[in-house]
Amino acid sequence: MTRDWKTAPMVIIEAAACPVCFALKPIIVRTEQGGDGSSSRRCVCRECSAHFLLVIEPPVPNSGSV
Repeated sequence: MTRDWKTAPMVIIEAAACPVCFALKPIIVRTEQGGDGSSSRRCVCRECSAHFLLVIEPPVPNSGSV
């Protein structure tokens, strides 16, 4: 099945959590800026030591209409 980004769901979270144990406040090891305004953060969980990548997208401009 082919997927396209236009139909991908947008998930907005308040705080990053470990995908393994759901602990909050990971250790950010490295941050890299993307060419599209996004940033990628390599993280390590403080509780279970799992490694994961957190991608932060740039804010979507408000068009003024809903």
